[in-house]
Amino acid sequence: MNVRFCGWPGIIVAAALVAGCKKDPTADLAGKPALLNVAPNQLTMAVGDSANVAARILDQTFTPLQGVVSASSATGGVASIGPASAPADPTGTQTVFTVRALAAGTTTITFTGGGLTSTAGVTVQ
Repeated sequence: MNVRFCGWPGIIVAAALVAGCKKDPTADLAGKPALLNVAPNQLTMAVGDSANVAARILDQTFTPLQGVVSASSATGGVASIGPASAPADPTGTQTVFTVRALAAGTTTITFTGGGLTSTAGVTVQ
């Protein structure tokens, strides 16, 4: 067997790898806010109860991004929202809020961050 012949498969494989290493087609999707995810996005509570809601800014590849998220209640007499007493996320990619049920009714909580807006429905019984 000839040495030059044995080297050809390696050269062909290397050339195929180099040709296959084109620009990552998803690279433009990363790092830009695309979704403000709120979980849970629907709450049913009894008067006097409280629940935590987590908000995350995600890019189009669903990678969490760092960013400040704020929240407000459309009807403050039905449910209030404020920062949770849970420890802050060390990565800065999640903000946790506490919703408190104040009176029977329905309202929405609006979350804003990264130039995006999302809502969560709250029903207090």
